[in-house]
Amino acid sequence: MEIVIRKTNEFEKALGIAKTLPEFFTQQGLDEIKVQLPDQAVYGAYDGEELIACISYKKVNDSTIDIAFLFMLETYHGKGIGTRLVEESLAVEGGEFKVCQVNTLAETVEDAGYARTRKFYEKLGFIPIEIIHPYPGWGMENPCQIYVRFLK
Repeated sequence: MEIVIRKTNEFEKALGIAKTLPEFFTQQGLDEIKVQLPDQAVYGAYDGEELIACISYKKVNDSTIDIAFLFMLETYHGKGIGTRLVEESLAVEGGEFKVCQVNTLAETVEDAGYARTRKFYEKLGFIPIEIIHPYPGWGMENPCQIYVRFLK
């Protein structure tokens, strides 16, 4: 298995990966991915020619970039690919920014999958800043934990 990280515009294939993760993406989330990915900087992790993971970024302001979406086929979890995907894509996209932020489900909601997600981001140097509840568009059952990582 030789994994390559590169910029991609294979948005339909990326959406297909997200559809395999119903515990993370509701229909509303899938609809957002479909609409938003073409307007974001998108990188894929490829096993040969197969897209196996995807990360996308959007500019928040002149100082901050946001990880809008990050997802991977479950069979590739725990192999260091997600770490490479974040680090290698952020090395390119994060250059002009001071901070990278990411929003995820807050720890106030017990969810094993999102507990792993938070641990993943913390391992990469992201620190929790605050919980916003309610977070616009997320609904009352989904408080948002904002994480940041300083780039400079």
